[in-house]
Amino acid sequence: MRAKRSIPRSEATKDPAPQEPRSPALAPPRRSWLLWLELIVVSLFLACWVVFVLDALGVVHLAGALPLQLYPFFSLAASLGWGAGLGYNVRRRNLAGAMRRRALVVYYFGPPGILHVVRAMAPLALQRLQPLVPILAWGVYSVFFTVPLVVAPRRRL
Repeated sequence: MRAKRSIPRSEATKDPAPQEPRSPALAPPRRSWLLWLELIVVSLFLACWVVFVLDALGVVHLAGALPLQLYPFFSLAASLGWGAGLGYNVRRRNLAGAMRRRALVVYYFGPPGILHVVRAMAPLALQRLQPLVPILAWGVYSVFFTVPLVVAPRRRL
């Protein structure tokens, strides 16, 4: 028979080893308010695209709800393009290659949903008289989306 090995009294009364703090990589990710804002804005863009498709299918009728002239409409296109370009420029700094391309798709194709809904809300007579306005709005949006990407420095601030 083996004798039980006794633990010296000094070791038995020692406090257990303090636990090491968890590394940030193992901790669940905290969502910042900016990510929540981004989620809300992307949801708004998706909702606008859904409403535009429902209007095109005839489920929802938006014509005549907002008699917006061309100057404010193109100003909206320029503002959306500039804001989306700046947002993408800030967001792409922390992303890898594949995620950067996905973010580009969301940031480039999301905001024009607002433009299409606003244009669908114009009076039907104006929509028929000015059929190229949505295409020109995409052009204005694209130019203003591209400017922050071309002008901004490639280095991190």
